[in-house]
Amino acid sequence: MRRDVRSVVAVALWVAALGCEASGGAGGGEPPDAASDAFAGAMAPDGAGEPDASEGPGADASRPPDAGERADGATPDAAATGDAAAPPDAAPAPPEPPLDPDDGRRLDEVPPDDELAREAGEGRGNAPGRGQSAMGWGRIDNPELRELIPIGRDADAERFVIMRLEPRDIPNLQRGDVLRAAAELQVTTRCDIGQQAPGCDYNPTVRMQLVLTGDRGGTDPSRQGSMALSDVKTFTCTKQEHHCVEVIDFTAASKTLDGGAPGCVNDNSCHINLVVWAYDRQARRGGADKLLIGANEGNFLANGEVEQDRGRLMVIRERGLAPSDKIVRETKDNVRGGGLPMASNGRDERLYSHRLAGGRDLRAGEKFRVWAVVDAETDHRVNLGLRMFLTRDREDVNGGQLEAIEPGAISEHNGTNCTPSNPCHLKKVAVFQVQRDLQGPVFVNISGNCEVPGPGSARVTIKNSGFVKSIRYLR
Repeated sequence: MRRDVRSVVAVALWVAALGCEASGGAGGGEPPDAASDAFAGAMAPDGAGEPDASEGPGADASRPPDAGERADGATPDAAATGDAAAPPDAAPAPPEPPLDPDDGRRLDEVPPDDELAREAGEGRGNAPGRGQSAMGWGRIDNPELRELIPIGRDADAERFVIMRLEPRDIPNLQRGDVLRAAAELQVTTRCDIGQQAPGCDYNPTVRMQLVLTGDRGGTDPSRQGSMALSDVKTFTCTKQEHHCVEVIDFTAASKTLDGGAPGCVNDNSCHINLVVWAYDRQARRGGADKLLIGANEGNFLANGEVEQDRGRLMVIRERGLAPSDKIVRETKDNVRGGGLPMASNGRDERLYSHRLAGGRDLRAGEKFRVWAVVDAETDHRVNLGLRMFLTRDREDVNGGQLEAIEPGAISEHNGTNCTPSNPCHLKKVAVFQVQRDLQGPVFVNISGNCEVPGPGSARVTIKNSGFVKSIRYLR
């Protein structure tokens, strides 16, 4: 049943056993503040309670695919998107009313130890209310360019463009702009635990990096005409995990386009490439071993099938913004007690409900960026899948499309395997903009489900270290 968040004075949060059996997490924690909207499916005793995917800006669907890319290429089908152009820069928003305490806080009010403190220090010389922001997200359905990449034998392995924003997907650029990009990617080892085959006896190292470049196939940020938007992110994808989800978030891929920016900035011909490569010294020579981009569909060793649509690439351009032009809101995870036993049926359960703009109506032209962390422990190997979506129903577990929002599906459904020795630490990222006024409250919900691969059951605990955060752009 829906509940009006404006009537809520406090919110309880949960410890859930997803698709399995739950036990109480680390009790205590800070008491929930007025901005906390995390739930546990059942109230803590002392608590008070309260998607069709749409394409982003189109890209050149008429080009032939690059060698090694999927036949349908990197970009949306023009017939499906109407060959749409990149989102236009939004007109300045109307004057903002005084900030309600439940709406969040302005970026220049975050404490010095906050993860956004560095960003809060940028643009302090800019006059509030005179800048502007714009965002792009490219293709949201099956954005991955390749199903497989060969695993090399050392860190100099061949690099591949796995997702790409075309020039038409990126808001117009000029020197002095700040670019903030983010990427979410799932990769999978070709062998699961218990499988035996050549090339199954090691855990590959995977590296990923975001690159701004005038070369749509560019993979090296040191080349002329290119620059790194992020540092190289390195992780190991083990057979125990099998599915590995990694994120380069906005704070890790933020750059000011100064004099060292590539020349493509001058004529808006830049691409943003997510570059990925993998290696292990035990890999068979000649690229015989592969890393899956996405997930296996059944027994990959037998059928070679890959399931995709597990990744997302996005960008925000800021021009002349002051810190006070951005409003930060956080839903904290404060576990207070209670447990929820469940059967191993893969049922979706709600983990977080994050109110946007304090529950008020959303205005046409407003833009949001969202990022979240979910931490989980288990006593048995279990697959934990997450989805993040917009909804007007705080109880929603699988989302739907809000027609006033672009893109309609703000994030991908993906996940990993958690084990007792390898707890899950999953991140989600998203951007979206309001196309026309939308009655509030509107929530960012995160739901999860878990299944034990094979026989047995598990106890999964969603820990009290996660959160959902959003930034609302006033300009």
